Parts: sequence; structure tokens; C-alpha cells
Amino acid sequence: MAAVAIPIHLMSGATSVVEILPDTTVKKLKQLLKAFHPSQDELTQELSTVQLILDGQKLDEHDDETAVSAGISPLADVQVLFTIKPPVKCVGHSLSDCSVRDLQDVCIPDQEDFVGDNAFRGCSYLLRVSIPNSVNQIRCCAFGDCSSLTTLSLPASLTQIGNGAFQRCSSLKSLVIPDSVTHIGRSAFEGCTSCTSFGMPSSLTCIETGAFRLCSSLTSLVIPHSVTWIRDSAFAHCGSLRSLTIPNSVTKIGEDAFVHCISLSSVCIPNSVTIIGACAFEGCTSMHSLTLSDSLREIGYRTFAGCCSLTHLIVPDSVSQIGMGAFSGCFSLTSVIIPDSLLGIATSAFQGCKSLASLTIPNSVFHLGNAAFADCSSLTSLTIPNSVTEIGFQAFANCMSLRSLSILSSAARIGDHAFKGCNALTDVQFPESLQSQTKRFFEGCGHLPRTPSGSVLARCE
Repeated sequence: MAAVAIPIHLMSGATSVVEILPDTTVKKLKQLLKAFHPSQDELTQELSTVQLILDGQKLDEHDDETAVSAGISPLADVQVLFTIKPPVKCVGHSLSDCSVRDLQDVCIPDQEDFVGDNAFRGCSYLLRVSIPNSVNQIRCCAFGDCSSLTTLSLPASLTQIGNGAFQRCSSLKSLVIPDSVTHIGRSAFEGCTSCTSFGMPSSLTCIETGAFRLCSSLTSLVIPHSVTWIRDSAFAHCGSLRSLTIPNSVTKIGEDAFVHCISLSSVCIPNSVTIIGACAFEGCTSMHSLTLSDSLREIGYRTFAGCCSLTHLIVPDSVSQIGMGAFSGCFSLTSVIIPDSLLGIATSAFQGCKSLASLTIPNSVFHLGNAAFADCSSLTSLTIPNSVTEIGFQAFANCMSLRSLSILSSAARIGDHAFKGCNALTDVQFPESLQSQTKRFFEGCGHLPRTPSGSVLARCE
């Protein structure tokens, strides 16, 4: 194996090894080097002055057709050693999107303070990186799309990992993030699809948007007690995540934070959490157990939609609103306990909860949104309290097992087709003031007696 030293003098210092084909000519090598696209202000000499050295001897570079591997076996690999000379304070973006074959190793000199934006981005053959203890920042996309990177040790001096720093490093299997790190940027480890574990630092206060999104091999996660905010999509689509521990330091869980974590079996949200964003746990299809925070004020848009293994739900007393589609498609849900503090149940909140057999709506609720309980096909009886002033369009449509219904509020505005398709209804009770309107909201309820005009005859309050 023959080494060829290429003195490229940039603003920063690092050492990298690249394998090229044995029959590569001097001319071809220069073309490959130019594929690095280094910024002109980072060069102190032109690439045309590159020296080629074979086994310590300078090659004849006057003939561009000379093979850099001249004099050795045609089957031998030729190693190209790139030396980026110190002393400097950062590794810049000199090697980003490199297309030279098999850039495999990078050793960053001890003098560096940080690895700069896009420094090694797209070096898809890079296997190993050595980062010295002098480095305190790894900046935006520094190692993004290094899809062959398997070994990485982060130094104890590191305090910040920038946005997309290791995005789509799809061969990285595990990583310990040192306790010195206080900030992990947006999408920092997004798409690290082979990584099974991340050691989280105890100094971390916030997990940024998409930081670990699409880490599809991640199996367990313990969030440190220093974290107060899990931002949007932080762990979205982590399909192998089975175990999750959220500490009582966390106060906010962002939108889509754990969306489609399809292996997550149980979730306990501590009482410190006051806000859970839209779709935060949507599509967690294996979740069979859920404990909600006693400080939660609202369950938002599609927060737990499609959690089709969830069987029981207790809504805490602190909750005043269940948002649009919050539990829609939770088709294994058999019981729901709703607190007296609840004021409204929004559009499609429990739509498609086809195993829900019983429901008690407390006397605090004044609004039932459109399709709020539509397609709850196991619901057999229902009492709507006199606090309710609005029952939305198709609110209980296609509740095909509903046999008994009592509407106690005389002031309720009832939307069209509110009970459409409830074809098992045989016993209904409502205030006399509503009888003239019943034709439009009991459509398809064929077992109910009607007047000649089509209004439903029922026991009147």
C-alpha cells in the first residue's frame, strides 16, 4: 500500500485518508481533488502545485499521465493523505460533499475550538472521526450525510452540537453525549437509523425540534432531569422506541414530539407537564397504557389519535377542553372517565372509538363538536346533560348500537344528522321544545315512531 501526501493548506487543521484506484493518473487525481470545491479564501496555494509522494519519494508530476501508483502492484490500494495544517481555530467546510473515493478517517488537531458548518458534510465513505478535547462546538451539518460513519467519540470539552450536525449518519450505532453538552440543535441526529441508544447529558435543558427524528432503531430513552422542554418532532417516527421515561422537570411537550413511535407501549406524563402539543403521540399504535398529568389544561389537536391499543382513559380534573380529533381512531378504547371540570369536546374528539361501550358526559360540558363521538359503534346508552347548549353536526352519527338516548337540555342547538344512522335507537327522551326539529337529526333511525310530518315521537321531558 502506497501513501501519497497532498499538502492542501487551508484555514484549519485535520488529517483524512482517501483511497483511490491504483491506475489513477496525476491528471485524474487533480480533477478528483478539485471536486472538494474548497473556498478560494481558504487556499494559500493552488491545487496545481500539489506534490505526490510515493513511499517517501516524490513522483514525477511533470507528466500528467503518470499513474500515482507507478512502480507498485496494479492490485495495490493507493492511500491519499490529506493534511490540513494548523495552527487555526476551526475546521471549516473545506471537505464538504467530497467525491474522492473512500475518505475514511479524519483526525482533527488539538488546536481546534470548533468544527465549522458543513465541514465534512456528504463525505459518504467516512468511517471514523477523532475529535480532540479542545473542540467545544460542532456546528451546523458538520458531519451531515456521512452515511458510513460508524465510530464517534465526543470530547468532554463539547458544549454545543449544532443543527443537523450528524443528520443522516445512518451507520452510527450508539453514542454517548458528554455531560458538558448543554445544547443539541434542530435535527442534530435526525435519520441516524442504526443508532440504538443515546446517552443523554445531565446538563441538557431543551431537546430541540427534530433532534432525534427518524432514529428508527432507538429502543429506549431516559430524558434527563435537567430537561424542561421537548420540542416539536424531537423523537418523531422512532419506530423501535419501546421504553420512555419523562422526568418531572418537563413542562412542555411539543407538536409531533413522539408521533408514530409505533412500538411505545406505555406513557406516563408527569404532573409537571402543562402543555402537550398537537399530534404529540399520534399513531403510537402499541400504546396500551396512558397516564396524564394532573396539571394538563387541554388535550390538543389529534394528540393521541390512532393510539389503537389504548383501552382505558382517565382525563384529569385539570383539563377543560378535549381538542379536535384528540382520541379519534382509538378503536380499542372501552372506557373514558371525563372530569366535572371539562367544558368542551371538540370536533371528532372520539370519532371511531368503536369499542367505547359507555359514556358519562358531566354537567359541566356545554359544547359537543361535529362528529365528536361519530362511529362509536359499541355505545349503547347516552345521557346528554342540561349544561349542553350545542350538539354538533353528526355528533353521534353511526353509533349503531345506541338504543337509549336522553337529551335533558331544552336550550340545546342540535346540528343536522346529529344521530344519523343510529338505527338501533328505540327509546329517546328530549324536551318537547325540540320535537319539531327531530326530523333533521334522527335521519336513518328506522325504529323510532314518527308523526306524519316525520318528526320523532318520543317521551318528552
